[in-house]
Amino acid sequence: MDRPVLAFLQHWRLLVLLGDLGLWLTAYAYLPWPWNSVVWYVWLPADSYEMEHLVTPRSGESAGPW
Repeated sequence: MDRPVLAFLQHWRLLVLLGDLGLWLTAYAYLPWPWNSVVWYVWLPADSYEMEHLVTPRSGESAGPW
């Protein structure tokens, strides 16, 4: 089942890391308010891609992180 996905969206761990880092920067006021909205556009889909990766089996591999 091949469907077009942007290359950076396949790296869900990087999206989760960047999203969490952005939330931390926002919480401790290192990131000004206007840039705060960019963090949500990274963080919100990151968890969805993570769950899709964990649930969808790929070519006989296990569906979990192990």
